[in-house]
This record gives sequence, structure tokens and C-alpha cells, in this order.
Amino acid sequence: MERFLKRHEGRVLGTIAGFDRVLFRGNLSSICHLGGMDRFMSSQRVLYKDFKPFVEKISERVKEHAKQLAAAAPSRSTGAWTRTWRT
Repeated sequence: MERFLKRHEGRVLGTIAGFDRVLFRGNLSSICHLGGMDRFMSSQRVLYKDFKPFVEKISERVKEHAKQLAAAAPSRSTGAWTRTWRT
């Protein structure tokens, strides 16, 4: 990366550094079978036909929360996003 930036420094306006992805592993044993999923969906008052919009909404909430945490983090050493811009 440093070599690329040095080679193209006249055309690079800034950089953003951080994690490129986060992987979650495991399962939610309470909902990994039909009966559990039925109970969960019922508890959330979500019909199966409305599942996609339901999970898209939750995904957006998770992403926004992660962005807020990253913005509030003090430094790169904590895994936060960092930016450098030329003026």
C-alpha cells in the first residue's frame, strides 16, 4: 500500500484504513430449527412473507451502530476507522 501511495501521491486525495470485513461464527441454537424460528417470528410479530424487510431493517440498525462505535473510537489501535486527507 505504501508503495502504491508513493507512486500515485500526486493523484491521491486521501486514504481510509480499517477492517474490510467482520465475520461472525456460530449459530443461534434457539432459532436454527423450524419450531424455534416460528416462536421467534411470532414473538417479533413478523410474518414469514415480511421476513426480508424485517432483517434488512435490523441489518441497517447493526451497521449504523457499528459506524457510530467506529466514529467514537479514539484511535487506529482500537480498530477504528482512520482517515487522512490532503488539503
